[in-house]
Amino acid sequence: MDTLSELLMNYKYAAVFIIFALGLFGLPVPDEPVILFIGHLASDGLLNYFATIIFVMSGVLAGTFFTHLLGKKFGRVLLRKYGKWISLSQKRLTIVENWFEKYGAWTVMIGFFIPGMRHITCYLSGAIGMKTSHYLIYSSMGIVISCLLLINLGFLFG
Repeated sequence: MDTLSELLMNYKYAAVFIIFALGLFGLPVPDEPVILFIGHLASDGLLNYFATIIFVMSGVLAGTFFTHLLGKKFGRVLLRKYGKWISLSQKRLTIVENWFEKYGAWTVMIGFFIPGMRHITCYLSGAIGMKTSHYLIYSSMGIVISCLLLINLGFLFG
């Protein structure tokens, strides 16, 4: 957390944006605790509350959108070729595809509330072929709700 604190104190909102954009792209960042911490920094007056919200949400959206586009471009090929290494057989891939056809948009939105799921749902939504416009609508709803919830918890309880 010391390195994170230094980054945030030195680079403020640029660091906030980059941490979440790269975190949702795959950088091993514990998103939920970091958002809570950033909310705490806003409550201490070290970051502006409204700017914090905008930069956290923008970073999360950029990271998830990029991951969705990667899934759209390379997803099917990579899942078919390497899926077996992560226990995703063709049969399981078909189950995932059927799930996304039935509940895909809501899965993307709800995935923001389950640690680790947003990374998977972003990639899979692209790999399965979800329309980018639908992805953006539902991921934006999930981003707004989850980020506001976590920032405000950090702000209130530090």
